[in-house]
Amino acid sequence: MPKKTEGPTFGPTGAALFAQYAEQYEMEASDHALLVETCRTLDLIDILDADITENGPLDEEGKVRSVVQEARFQRGIALKQLNQLERLSGETGTNLGARGAYNIRSVG
Repeated sequence: MPKKTEGPTFGPTGAALFAQYAEQYEMEASDHALLVETCRTLDLIDILDADITENGPLDEEGKVRSVVQEARFQRGIALKQLNQLERLSGETGTNLGARGAYNIRSVG
């Protein structure tokens, strides 16, 4: 697979995760897509959390705002995505993924 010279643009959390995986592992296109979507999910959580911090978790009627529910939903997705990335990379000590561990990039 040819190496991309530029990756997608992410916020701080997504960029950190992307760097962790993209710089260390050679991935198939489907795994790279999973990584990109996981980074986007984490960045969305950051945006939702910032809104909750700024505007509070409750609306004027004292009900939980929809942004809180969305943040909770996105966290569940992120946990599943992160679990899948860890399984595929073999970082958990066992490799439950069907495709095997990622190859570690050669240095130099």
